[in-house]
Amino acid sequence: MACLVAGALAGWVAIRGNHIDFEVYVRAGARLLDGRDPYAARAELPFTYPPFAAILGALMSLAQPIALAMLALLTVVSTSFATVASWGTASGPVALLLVAGGIASEPVLRSLHLGQVNGLVVGLVVVDLLIVPTRWRGWLTGLAAGIKLTPLVFVLHPIFRRDWAMLVRMLAGLAATVVAGAAVLPAASRRFWGDLVADPGRVGGLGFADNQSLRGVAERLVPNHAAVVWALASLVVLALGMRALALRRDRPAIESVLTCGLIGLLVSPISWSHHWLMLPAVAALLLRERRFVSAVVVATVALLAPHWYLGGVLPGALGAGALGAAAANSMALAGILALVTLGLRPSRTSHLASSYAAEASPSLAVPPGTGNATA
Repeated sequence: MACLVAGALAGWVAIRGNHIDFEVYVRAGARLLDGRDPYAARAELPFTYPPFAAILGALMSLAQPIALAMLALLTVVSTSFATVASWGTASGPVALLLVAGGIASEPVLRSLHLGQVNGLVVGLVVVDLLIVPTRWRGWLTGLAAGIKLTPLVFVLHPIFRRDWAMLVRMLAGLAATVVAGAAVLPAASRRFWGDLVADPGRVGGLGFADNQSLRGVAERLVPNHAAVVWALASLVVLALGMRALALRRDRPAIESVLTCGLIGLLVSPISWSHHWLMLPAVAALLLRERRFVSAVVVATVALLAPHWYLGGVLPGALGAGALGAAAANSMALAGILALVTLGLRPSRTSHLASSYAAEASPSLAVPPGTGNATA
């Protein structure tokens, strides 16, 4: 029943959404097909992604209803798979409850409302690092980074697992998208890689309530020193993330994938709430490891997104004190809490991989007391 209700809610949001982010890709793709610059200044939301994403936009513009429906489906499926995989060997009712929670989360519903490509990006990473046979892993993550640069954080996954061949494939996949973009859009590619890529302000106001990265937190709390505070906080988060990755080096790959995702979301200049699609999976992982307080906090934030209702839409609702600041930055704080918790030594009872992922990729099944450096 919970799954049906969540699915109905997701379908209603997807149909009734304004899909303004989808239109950004479609406009860029249409400009490409017309021989115009997809990065040309316009009154509406600008196209801010790598040139390869404009090629994707061109395909989307040719079959818009189908493309929009596929993105919505990918958002639901990729989030659901990651959430179930993070739990381990889940029974049917437990798996359905986890899926319902993931679908009903704010990052998923907001992605559906906006028509975002997050489901495709997350799906490519999850399939690549959890399902694809080990000897081929890396290519799809590189492809995802060619659509949005944020998946580059997943290079930490093969680095900590000492899988140098996977790392090379990731970088080669990204390089292939750069070459493809340059071949189709040579002038636009020079503009993006030579100028736009280094300008975080191109994607919107850094201090906007929906930016739940460390940079967004710094812009809201200490705007006059935001860049310095962001840099220092990022170093702390990287240290926490490195510890978690080192502890989970020989454990199921989903744990490393989620840890990398948290690092990227926190240190990125921009992490809108719809970028946090892996947050329900993080909550499930914490619950599986019996970190109940952290799990409840992360799940609550994923479902309610207090930064909108208390910190954003009603900035004065909780006052200007610590409680109001916590609400305004709740998703970033939940991410930090999760990363700290993942840096604690995992319990022996949480050493099982997902039965779904294990069926697709036997290297994910790590028996207690053994290691798997290539998973």
